Amino acid sequence: MKLNEVSVNNLIIPTFSFDPYYKDPNKKYLFFDIETLGFHRRLHPIVMIGLLIVEPGTTPIIKQWLLDSEEEEPALLQSFFSEIQAHSVLVSFNGKRFDWPFLVSRAKMHHILPPIIQKHLDLYDFYQGGFPLLFAENHTLRELVKPEFVFQSCPSKEIPALLQAHMHRGDKDAASLCFQHNKEDLLSLLHLEKKMLQLQEKWQIQTAEVLTLVKIQKSRDFYLVRYLPSNSTLARSLVKQGKNFSVDFHSHDETLEVRFRYLAIQEKDVIYHALPHPWYPFSFSSTWASHQSIQLPDGLSLLATDTELDRFGVHLFCGKIINHIQKEHKQTEKKQSN
Repeated sequence: MKLNEVSVNNLIIPTFSFDPYYKDPNKKYLFFDIETLGFHRRLHPIVMIGLLIVEPGTTPIIKQWLLDSEEEEPALLQSFFSEIQAHSVLVSFNGKRFDWPFLVSRAKMHHILPPIIQKHLDLYDFYQGGFPLLFAENHTLRELVKPEFVFQSCPSKEIPALLQAHMHRGDKDAASLCFQHNKEDLLSLLHLEKKMLQLQEKWQIQTAEVLTLVKIQKSRDFYLVRYLPSNSTLARSLVKQGKNFSVDFHSHDETLEVRFRYLAIQEKDVIYHALPHPWYPFSFSSTWASHQSIQLPDGLSLLATDTELDRFGVHLFCGKIINHIQKEHKQTEKKQSN
């Protein structure tokens, strides 16, 4: 098994926009990425693991393990798991769905007990609410970090063949290409984190805590908007059930869900989503101006059509709901103190 370890002195400085979510001052961020011979957890082994270790005040270090044969996979897994400590925060892109479950499955096959992960930050989940604001062609990591980060290595689809060439024929050039590809994937995670930080005013609600927009969904007459709160205790205090809006906290994934009702108005073949002002106990205005053909009655603000959505407008409206609930809490506390 080959081990490549290097200090990265010219590394982009992490901005740690997710620091408020992890209060431990001793935290260590472990950015990781795996390379496999396929997508089936039982049939395809993990052949390479890359790890970028970032601790405040220290020089970041990249560690990469590459197998010479499939028989070395248990040693590979144990080497990676030994880097994970109690205060470590794993950081990945789509790692909660792919990388970590893959690691756990392969570990169980070799009768290896994987460490218990208390903190795993999946940048795909954490930042996906802001992805549309980047106007990327798709939401793959390589597209999202353009043009700030330009990949020089081969595309991901070529990696399995290169790994095979390294293990079966001892192809040194193939091994070098795999190391470069994996290193760029790790570094691009930092670029994504910095890039999204620049958009935080648009995709975060800044209150006594930080609420990061994760997902917007639409049902027949409701919008459901998910936020990741930096403080679960404070998030629970925002729970409220109203007639046309509600806020709920989901303990299983620690997200805050804002749900609000809209009015569907159809004109010709287009259905417009409008917000009636009398439904809500606070003032708001429409930020959506793509369609000017419809003449809305007074007291209605346009939010979307069935085919187009003003994500920023939805986000702003959720902010109004959160601010209204917090004002109610303050008024209640003031009355109780008097």
